[in-house]
Amino acid sequence: MLAAGELRHRLTILTPSETGGDAVVTAPVVATVWGSLEALGGTEGEALVAQAAYRVRLRYRAGVTPKMRLGLDGRRFEILSVQDPDGRRRELVLMVQEVV
Repeated sequence: MLAAGELRHRLTILTPSETGGDAVVTAPVVATVWGSLEALGGTEGEALVAQAAYRVRLRYRAGVTPKMRLGLDGRRFEILSVQDPDGRRRELVLMVQEVV
């Protein structure tokens, strides 16, 4: 169970909208929730583009999918996976990557 003190980041859950080609523009806010953001490390590609991975934990919320995005203080995160770790609908664990 998540303690309230662990959830200290105010996150916005955004739904993406396609605008042709590969461009994705984040659209309306689905919800604003409290969660935790934990850096897991990162990688650098051949073109020296850094990709940082994060784990986000938040109280369970139905309907969160990898097609959505997260926002935090002007930063945007792509959701890579959504898991309900114990299947009891108490919390979600999201693996995310910052969109640069």
